[in-house]
Amino acid sequence: MKIYAVIVTFNRLALLKRSIEAVRAQTRTPDSIIVVNNCSTDGTAEYLDGLAAAGAVVHLPLPRNVGGAGGFKAGLKYAVEDGCDWAWLMDDDTIPRPDALAQLELASSAAPDVGFVCSKAVWTDGKVHRMNIPGFYAPSKYEPINRFSRPDCPVFTCSQATFVSFMVSAVAVRKVGLPLEELFIWSDDIEYSRRIVKEGGMLGMYIDDSIVVHATATNTGGTWATSPQSECWKFFYQARNERYLTGRNRLWIVRLLSNLNYIRRMRRRINRRPGNDRKEFRKVLWKGTVASMTFKTKVDYVDDSKKLL
Repeated sequence: MKIYAVIVTFNRLALLKRSIEAVRAQTRTPDSIIVVNNCSTDGTAEYLDGLAAAGAVVHLPLPRNVGGAGGFKAGLKYAVEDGCDWAWLMDDDTIPRPDALAQLELASSAAPDVGFVCSKAVWTDGKVHRMNIPGFYAPSKYEPINRFSRPDCPVFTCSQATFVSFMVSAVAVRKVGLPLEELFIWSDDIEYSRRIVKEGGMLGMYIDDSIVVHATATNTGGTWATSPQSECWKFFYQARNERYLTGRNRLWIVRLLSNLNYIRRMRRRINRRPGNDRKEFRKVLWKGTVASMTFKTKVDYVDDSKKLL
């Protein structure tokens, strides 16, 4: 089984070096490491060119920053068209423990028709990372699927997961297509994992013994109430993408009413901000929510007739 690691990076060279080092040190080494460079300007390109010249990685530079969504789309397309069986996706701040990939490989055979498997993401203090908790089913369906001889290797079915150590099968990619580049950041992984499960009819699997450290600044996701003003621009994508995914199959009037309720709820959170930047966040909230009403995306597929060199 050929497994390619796909790391997407943008201007975080120090973290990227740690991530690549951890991926290369796996007990089950990937058959190839593809690093998608989102037009970084911090010396990342030169560093990756050096590794590529030594045969350590494949450097996939992009002409512009297409966000995490576009980066994962490009890397996954490359990997599948190059002949991988599974692609192991992660951001540049993901630091896998030495046996993380080996455990994912075990989980990939836990049941028939597995579309993706995902790791347990923890923060730097070892506690579960709040940003990366998979979507588990109701308790009645939350049962371990143990196809291994070891009883201490629990595997659970899940309905969604993030791209922080997310391994997807080439079969699933060919079946449901690639991630939606238009989402840019946020919700692209949730949409893609749900698509594999719902539209692809395949299983999502979470394995507790595959552990990665998600080395973010804090153990939390971006919130309207607490995120710094410098990250205000990101919330346009959170509002637009979340409302688009929630309402894309609903009637227009239902979407409108749902969006108005969303604005009301998020304004309450913004009003709890301690600073004087509430106006900027309200503006982004409005723009993103309105944009979701006319936002369009397109699913692209890999070209199986193309073999990358």
